[in-house]
Amino acid sequence: NFVKINLTRSYSDSCQACAELDHEVDITLQQYQASGLAFYSDSDITYILTADHFCTHHRPQYLLREGDIVDEFTALDHYGEIWNSQVIYSDFGNDLCLIASDMREITGVRVASEMPEIGEKVFVIAAPKGYSDEGMSLHFDGNFSGCDNEGKCYFVMNSYFGSSGGVILNSDGEIVSMIQMADIQLGFITIGPRVSAIRRFLDSASDELDLDLEY
Repeated sequence: NFVKINLTRSYSDSCQACAELDHEVDITLQQYQASGLAFYSDSDITYILTADHFCTHHRPQYLLREGDIVDEFTALDHYGEIWNSQVIYSDFGNDLCLIASDMREITGVRVASEMPEIGEKVFVIAAPKGYSDEGMSLHFDGNFSGCDNEGKCYFVMNSYFGSSGGVILNSDGEIVSMIQMADIQLGFITIGPRVSAIRRFLDSASDELDLDLEY
């Protein structure tokens, strides 16, 4: 169910070198990658969880030039297939994002009802620095270390740029959190939301979008 999500930011502009052809060209400005988890399929749509700071990445002012800027999302699955995807709901405050994709139907992944016990083993599949390809995805494990008063939960687990959006699972294979931040200097502290925040996010998405998400 792991996917590597790609964001290509481009804009259309006139082709000055071929103005006589009277057409526009697509110019790629930026490319980003993040991790995600396909957790539910309904009919011909599969839903993916990832981090909102990837979905709604800030556009620097120097990119606001003439022409329409377009963000194109795709999801690369474990089999090397690329699927069209789009952001359908996001929550900046909790850094959560819901993506709809045309990827093949998947076996659903449940969301846990509560956080693991402190010290319990947890697991995640992620693509730090984009390391993921057909038939290859990086598996990590670690330990849950508790949550602070602000709702940030801490895990002793390796993560890096590109790991964002990787969904953390308990030993029963249920969703308990997500990689959203990390202490890069220490290299082994990963930070994400409480599972209750994920459940509230999916409840809100279901209500706002009139979806029947099962989780």
